[in-house]
Amino acid sequence: MVLSQQGEWIYANECARQICQQLSPGKTPSNSVPQVIWQVCESLRDRLELLCDQEAIIGNEIKSNNSVNFRVRVRWLVLEDSAHPLILVTIEDQHQTRKMQAIADAKKYGLTRRETEVWSLHQSRLSYKEIADRLYITLNTVKKHIKNIYAKQQ
Repeated sequence: MVLSQQGEWIYANECARQICQQLSPGKTPSNSVPQVIWQVCESLRDRLELLCDQEAIIGNEIKSNNSVNFRVRVRWLVLEDSAHPLILVTIEDQHQTRKMQAIADAKKYGLTRRETEVWSLHQSRLSYKEIADRLYITLNTVKKHIKNIYAKQQ
């Protein structure tokens, strides 16, 4: 997402629009930056005024109402034909990122389908008990899979 220093949307892809809608239900995403994101942007603006640092990156983690965690990073975007720097906002769905990392690990270490499922849930910060309940397996089976995964990673 690209914003002006006043918080006006210059550009947002569809994913950013959906996340903003999720963080601010009922508001029109085409003209409304969620307050939790704008607070991070304001921190960046304040830093520029204090330190004149256009290389700064400010980040924060945000939890939405439905327990989805997002990582928000903001930094300056300087374009040649723009009089003032713009704000570049990157929003990352933490669950999706962990899931993609688990899939990459599965390929890298040759994990089985079931080990991949267990590893994905483990990477999403679920407890062994929660993994067992979600996959309809015993707690000892989860422990065995995690032990095998760590062995393959050695």
